[in-house]
Amino acid sequence: MAKSTSKEAQPDQYWVRFVTDGLVEKYIKIDDILSDGGAIPPYSGQFPKQAMKTLKSALTPDAHRRLSGRFRKYKYSAKHNTTTLTIKDETLQRLKAIADKARLGNENYDLILEYLMDPEWEIQTAKEHVAELKMPTGIDVHDKGQLLRAKLRFRASTFQYMLSLIEDAFKMGFLACKAMHAKKRTSAAIQEAANEHLDRLKGL
Repeated sequence: MAKSTSKEAQPDQYWVRFVTDGLVEKYIKIDDILSDGGAIPPYSGQFPKQAMKTLKSALTPDAHRRLSGRFRKYKYSAKHNTTTLTIKDETLQRLKAIADKARLGNENYDLILEYLMDPEWEIQTAKEHVAELKMPTGIDVHDKGQLLRAKLRFRASTFQYMLSLIEDAFKMGFLACKAMHAKKRTSAAIQEAANEHLDRLKGL
């Protein structure tokens, strides 16, 4: 009888890579394993269906589903040469707003990012559109500092000046906090004091 040449009889190259990269062990936690010793049985390193069948008896149902889902996602990404990009929802909404202004559609993120990286000056109009919408940003204070430094990377003196302003504002806030009466430490009072400080910096 001739050997079967069906797809099922052939090793799955993506599963082989998944196993070789140690991702099976990575995605299985101790609590996922049913045996007291915390060990999983030997499984196929070439055939995912056979391996998943073996692992099903050794893992909790949730862990087995999670591992299967991880592999499907890994295989899809490998076949289509894609990767997962994790961003804040606020950032995603800003990207979609730019895409809408540029009439790109808001689901093709490769196209949106390529558009933003294009050096053409006309892109600035789309960015200004988002700025006018005053959409919130999802980055925290630390990320804002990194963004500021990136924008001023070739203007070291300006960056140092900004740092001195931030340091001065911190010291002023510390002293004001000590001097301020407890009953006046409301959010409104703090914001009012911050606005006055910003007005002084703006020369208003």
